Amino acid sequence: MTRVPLNDLSRTPVEVLDDLSLSIRRVLDRGWYLKGPETESFEAVLSSRMANRPVVTVANGTDALYLALAAVGVGSGSRVATVANAGGYTTGAVLRLGAEPVFVDVEPATAQMSPAALEAVLGDTDVDAVVLTHLYGLVGEVERVAELCSAQGVPMIEDCAQSLGAAVNGVPAGTFGDIATTSFYPTNNLGGMGDGGAVICR
Repeated sequence: MTRVPLNDLSRTPVEVLDDLSLSIRRVLDRGWYLKGPETESFEAVLSSRMANRPVVTVANGTDALYLALAAVGVGSGSRVATVANAGGYTTGAVLRLGAEPVFVDVEPATAQMSPAALEAVLGDTDVDAVVLTHLYGLVGEVERVAELCSAQGVPMIEDCAQSLGAAVNGVPAGTFGDIATTSFYPTNNLGGMGDGGAVICR
């Protein structure tokens, strides 16, 4: 049996390594490892791709979720609707805030949050926020979920770690809700050479 590594960095083309070396040298020469000109430039470019919404980079995607949840008022005793198959990151952020995750079923064909299941949860449970995680490069039924949240006056957070760059009818994923998050972990759509995340604000 042949083993094929998921992330084989040894296959990186020399030209990419040369560009990467120049970028690293530029950061080292400036002495700004965090929140310097490179970060500001990156935040501006990402903002331009996200309907010019303000972007703030953070340490990782889980911190981004934590901050987004806190920004919409989630705290001790709050309840947050999410899906159980989203890697546990939303659940971890919810629990860290002293809140309770409320799991919503997914659509069997896509593994994305089921709007019908969410509607049932919103009808039966006091929910303080909804996190719609777009998984596997797909975008969940974001327009329908946004409608349901709006009708109930519940903030919607989009987790775009696996969908950055996707769009629905020309509208970027991450711009339908009240706030969005992403992760730059190396295996995500826009991965870095380590960890990082961002909060995309309305």
